[in-house]
Amino acid sequence: MDLANTFGAILLGTFFAAMYVFILLRFHIKIGRADVPVLSLYGITILQTFIYIQNSKKDPLWSKLVVCYLWVLDTLHISFAIHVVYYYLILNYFDPLQLLDVAWSYKAQNIVGPICISSVQTLYVLRVWKLDAVVHRQSRFRYLLPVIVTILLFGGYAGSIAFWYELVQPANDSILHLEGLKWVTYVPLSLWSGVDVTIALSMSYLLARSRTGFQRSNTVIATIMMFTLNTGAITSVLSITSIIAKAALPGELVFIGLQSPLVPLHTNSFMAM
Repeated sequence: MDLANTFGAILLGTFFAAMYVFILLRFHIKIGRADVPVLSLYGITILQTFIYIQNSKKDPLWSKLVVCYLWVLDTLHISFAIHVVYYYLILNYFDPLQLLDVAWSYKAQNIVGPICISSVQTLYVLRVWKLDAVVHRQSRFRYLLPVIVTILLFGGYAGSIAFWYELVQPANDSILHLEGLKWVTYVPLSLWSGVDVTIALSMSYLLARSRTGFQRSNTVIATIMMFTLNTGAITSVLSITSIIAKAALPGELVFIGLQSPLVPLHTNSFMAM
């Protein structure tokens, strides 16, 4: 087993996800009448959650609960990812036989991750339904886009459930055996990628149809469209790259490292909207 292309890839993927979650941000804290500049290492997710809670006093309770729910899932995911690295590279350093076992935190990470991704995609699909109800209020094509996106979303649910089923099987307690099940990687990632692209295109189309005659409103809509397309493209490219890595590098774990940033990308993209 080549450690550089197996656990080294997992380590780099975890670092990349952590870098995405913990970055250097400059913001200001008001103390009386003074603005005190503060430099702080802070999680994008935590920062977005904090800002939302501070400015969401008029939002409904369910909206606040959704943000907290996503924050908890993102926190659990990165915590499990860090434990995976600690388990293999610290606790079982120089124990080759133990390196072949699947850590409990790896299974937990891959249960929480799909839940978070599917949750974000579900929330986006709900937005597609709401936008479609406004744009196609009197159109015979009403419900067409939301139904297509919803069908793909349920396909993503099915892929996640099938993945979880294989993950918890006692026969898959070995990394070598689990790594050999290629469809476990191909199917969920392909479905998630398809859902992300479809959501991005659907929302962009509906937003484009929502343009008004006011320049300020059109500018805001154009910005949201660009953000939606970019986010969908990034997550899809990352999923497809993971699939390619799995196919091109059999026996290696590079694809796991590429999957790690998917959860924070989905979480932060939704919170930013």
